[in-house]
Amino acid sequence: MQWRAQTSNAPMLSQAGAVQLKNGEAYEIVATVDRSEDQRLLRSLLVTALTGAPFGLALVIVSALAIVMFGLRPLRRFQKAATGITARNLSARIDSKGLPTELQGLCHAFNAMLERLDDGVRRLSEFSEDLAHELRTPLATLLGRTQVVLSQPRTVEQLTDLLENNVDELERLSRLVSDILFLAQADHAQMAVERRELDLADQARTVAEFLQLLADERGIKISVEGSARVAADGGLVQRAITNLLSNAVRHGAQGMPVTVAVSYADELSAKLEVVNQGEPIAPQHLERLFDRFYRVDSSRARDLGGTGLGLAIVKAIMGLHGGRVAATSSASGETRFALYFPRADKGR
Repeated sequence: MQWRAQTSNAPMLSQAGAVQLKNGEAYEIVATVDRSEDQRLLRSLLVTALTGAPFGLALVIVSALAIVMFGLRPLRRFQKAATGITARNLSARIDSKGLPTELQGLCHAFNAMLERLDDGVRRLSEFSEDLAHELRTPLATLLGRTQVVLSQPRTVEQLTDLLENNVDELERLSRLVSDILFLAQADHAQMAVERRELDLADQARTVAEFLQLLADERGIKISVEGSARVAADGGLVQRAITNLLSNAVRHGAQGMPVTVAVSYADELSAKLEVVNQGEPIAPQHLERLFDRFYRVDSSRARDLGGTGLGLAIVKAIMGLHGGRVAATSSASGETRFALYFPRADKGR
């Protein structure tokens, strides 16, 4: 039991119990302990806890902050690089030297993303400049021609001739806008591709029959050889073949044949090759033939009515089908454009 001493008022704890000895005598034993020291010890512990805890907590917080700051120090490289990135400056890269192993992959992925952004912005800038140039030429022609004719009275025949010439330029502008819209849809995968099994040779023959009248004017015979079945969109396939064949007819040597060869390239793909004879294409031009608005001979291409987007459209069509396009040109002037489509039995 707990009680307090009458004189000192000190807290006491007593415990009583009965004990019987061997000789039969019984005794009652009472043990009493003064708990004053226990109370002082508890008060001392309480004071120590209340005064020392804030300092201990502060030490823990400071230590945690130091650990966090040291641990996040490598991430400041990412912050610094991201802060310096603008549309005009995408050259910033993160140095992976000294980074923890856990952040190496993130660093390489971040730098690869910056490379893609830099390339995309550069291409967009080049495309905008090229587009402005392509639109400026026909618009300037239309404006200048119209201003000259309207500068003084003209006969009905002269006005009719002006309108006919303007129609030609407007048709070229219409083709240009249509091609740009096609490429924009292809880039954003907004174009529906209706795949069905078809024979590449049949598609090529349809296009060859359509272009044969144009080829006859230059004494060129278009022939189609071979056969291969693919899983593709017939309309898009014919458009790609049309662009290649029309280029071959326009730029091929007069009187020399143009051949379309269809075959299976390997177990996964079928190949359509358009072969013509003409001026050889230098290697530095081959690498850029499929870029938008790129022409080996700009003035000649415009005279022939080209928009500079035909081969870019071919590349986009092949991308929509999961295929690819390639071009080669020998010193003798033999030029080959090859389209690689997924085979019908592999593309499902």
